[in-house]
Amino acid sequence: MLQKARLERQKKMRDAKRFFDEGKKAYKDGNPVAAEASLYLATQNAPRNQEYKTLFEEVQYEARQVKVRQEIGEAETAEGYGAYAKALHHYQKAMEYGEEHDLIPAPIFARTSILLQREDGGAQAAARMMEKAARKDTDNPDYHFRLADLYEAEGLGLRAERERKIAKRLQNQK
Repeated sequence: MLQKARLERQKKMRDAKRFFDEGKKAYKDGNPVAAEASLYLATQNAPRNQEYKTLFEEVQYEARQVKVRQEIGEAETAEGYGAYAKALHHYQKAMEYGEEHDLIPAPIFARTSILLQREDGGAQAAARMMEKAARKDTDNPDYHFRLADLYEAEGLGLRAERERKIAKRLQNQK
């Protein structure tokens, strides 16, 4: 029984090393997405190996950046063809990968807001996205005007009025 456990542990360590080497090579070759997958498996097979963890975390951030760019590109292509539901899906996937790491630019939140309202008809979800756009680009009056309209649709008159004032002030500064 002890022998079997030792052999299993040795196999896991060999697998971890193999996945680590594959991940390192993929990263060196400029493919952080493939590197992330291999390094993830390395860390699962050798969870205490700090070298594996450190490289995995570094690569994971770069892989997220790549995934965000890919999803945004897919969304923009779909939107260009009028496939709005598909575009919305890709924008939302981009946010899954990048929002936590501040990788999503304000215009993507704004586009998602517009598509949410168009596809779902929901002012509340669209307003949350437009709020994010306005927070990221505080000097854009268009975001505040759109947010005011969304608040109005939600029956939030005071918030709508506040956003319109902000938008007009910003517009006059330009």
